[in-house]
Amino acid sequence: MHEERYDDEPGSAGGTGLRAVAAFAAIGTMALLMLFVVTAASTRALPAVLPGWDVSVPGVSQALAELPEGYRVEAPAEDHRFNRPIRILVLGADRRPDESPLSARTDSILVLTLDPATHRGTVLSVPRDMWVQFGEGDYGRINASFRAGAEGGGTINAGAEQTIRDLRENFGIEADYFVWLDIRGAARVIEALGGVDVDIPAELTVAEWFYSDDDETSPRYVEFPEGKQHLTGYEAIAFSRYREDSDLYRVQRQQLVLRALLEDAVAFRGLIGAPVAAWAARSVVVTDIPAGRVPGIALLASRVAGELETFSLGDQVDGTPTVWPVTTADGASVLDWDAANVAVLVANAAATR
Repeated sequence: MHEERYDDEPGSAGGTGLRAVAAFAAIGTMALLMLFVVTAASTRALPAVLPGWDVSVPGVSQALAELPEGYRVEAPAEDHRFNRPIRILVLGADRRPDESPLSARTDSILVLTLDPATHRGTVLSVPRDMWVQFGEGDYGRINASFRAGAEGGGTINAGAEQTIRDLRENFGIEADYFVWLDIRGAARVIEALGGVDVDIPAELTVAEWFYSDDDETSPRYVEFPEGKQHLTGYEAIAFSRYREDSDLYRVQRQQLVLRALLEDAVAFRGLIGAPVAAWAARSVVVTDIPAGRVPGIALLASRVAGELETFSLGDQVDGTPTVWPVTTADGASVLDWDAANVAVLVANAAATR
């Protein structure tokens, strides 16, 4: 794995300059994407550049089809490595501004699976309080896994790799890449996309609540009633962090916001806002996804958004609880879990074809 860190660059451009840059970037992004498509369509590279997309270019596609046997470019089979499901661990880090990223609590842990062959996707969330074993015999909440790895290895990559190992060894969850996201900073990304539209079910509503963002910025009262709501970046993060009713409900709120963001990615305002959002994300996102794969994976994610299924290790299986609260010898409140139920949920989330 390698680390790609997006850091803010100083600048003094005003609003007009930013809009001009955004407009130019949008045009450039679309032009570059078209170049990717046309070039890749005439080679075997298309599935690698744009997984899950079958592009037909007039003239080029016909010429390829008429090539003699042995020279013809065939589409990869469903079981080809280009068509294997892509599994991305998403870690939402909750930290104070004066805290090091290496000491952050990853209170949001989920695995996004995207299938290029079937255009289906799943999100599997892991409740942060699930009690797991780290390495040779240490135990703790799963949200402490990242911190243990990051502080031991000295990098965000080391923390993500530790979490991937612990998810695999405790739950059988696999991941190919990771995305580490500063939750508070993510508000800027959502703002750049023009906010997010969510349809809040009755069980996830939030009555009037004083959200202080840990008394750092803009404390205010917020509420999230049932029905369709347009949330600002600040509101989306507040909604995602609320857990006074249940940490399991908080997981569902996060899934709701994630699904809405993916669906907005295919909307016109999402396309226009994407370059600005990418700029806003430079200081709050770390990933090991190779730069050459990012455009294709992003397009695939937007394509499967409408078919996205959500799962949680907090879900019941055939009416049987998967997790339940217990108190450790040190007095900590954590979640114990049923291994058989976890295996069923992990298998269901991985079954995209």
